[in-house]
Amino acid sequence: MLTMLGSPRRCCDGLTRRETLKAGALSALGGFGLPQFLHASEAGHVVPGKAKSVILLYLLGGAASQDMWDLKPAAPPEIRGEFRPINTNVSGIQISEHLPLTANWMHKMSIVRSLNHKAGCHNCLPSYCGWELPPTNQHPTDNDPPSMGSVCEYLKGQGYFRDEPRANGPDDFPAYHYMPTWLGWGQAFRRAGPYGGFLGKKFDALTTECEPYWDKVGHQPLPGTPQTVRGEPVLPNSALQDGITVDRLNLRRSLLGQLDDEVRRLESLDTRAGYDRAQQKAFDILTSSKLRACFDLKSERPEVLDRYGHTLFGSSTLIARRLVESGAKFVNV
Repeated sequence: MLTMLGSPRRCCDGLTRRETLKAGALSALGGFGLPQFLHASEAGHVVPGKAKSVILLYLLGGAASQDMWDLKPAAPPEIRGEFRPINTNVSGIQISEHLPLTANWMHKMSIVRSLNHKAGCHNCLPSYCGWELPPTNQHPTDNDPPSMGSVCEYLKGQGYFRDEPRANGPDDFPAYHYMPTWLGWGQAFRRAGPYGGFLGKKFDALTTECEPYWDKVGHQPLPGTPQTVRGEPVLPNSALQDGITVDRLNLRRSLLGQLDDEVRRLESLDTRAGYDRAQQKAFDILTSSKLRACFDLKSERPEVLDRYGHTLFGSSTLIARRLVESGAKFVNV
């Protein structure tokens, strides 16, 4: 939900301007306002944003803000962080001493220190879709609001991105990618947020898999001890098995289509549509050299690999860049 700051004066119907804008924003970003938004865009009444693609670095369980972006050196010891602030290349803005490279890029960044929500601790829905009501649990449901990336996937299917063709071939890119694996994987607990929600599972992200490891094989780190997590995200089942050619794959695909026709009447329309899209995406992964090439870091220059870091996070971020350069609209790391 978007909350607009402004005058608290009430309108004649008893609602404040702030409440009116909040309701309007919820409609625009939720399911009810999306058709109207698309209609307005077709009529030329919507000014498109400058951003062509988004890479979201989602740090679930990241460092506390008072240790990175909002140090409070003059606050009491129980409030301020333990690190020193350093100057950045923007006058008046300081960040943590442990972010010296970031300090050189502050002129291209914005720090938002006023963000808050009412949806409870560790609930991921607000950051992915703006929904701030406390959920019954942290698991994803079909009634959740869609994530930002899923909305991009939906808009692509509607032909909203006019500079690109609609999804119609093996080299067509999914709009929404998620790396290195599903949210909450390390806790064996799938968290709500980065899904299609009420738009449907067909608008979920193309989600990779990973096999993370530490430098010391078999070594379990002590609690609170920093460890470098290695590995790379990989596309699931992205390689044809031995003896399976593309022609043979297409024959299997034709046979599968015939079987699907027999059970079509047993499935609802919505479920069927979602299944077809997921199935199409699976075949596209197997036949799209363009998509697989984005995940092949062996072809990347060594100095670029060094710059991003030989870690699971660094590799995921570099692949996110390569995906965006090839046409992806929203990539979550």
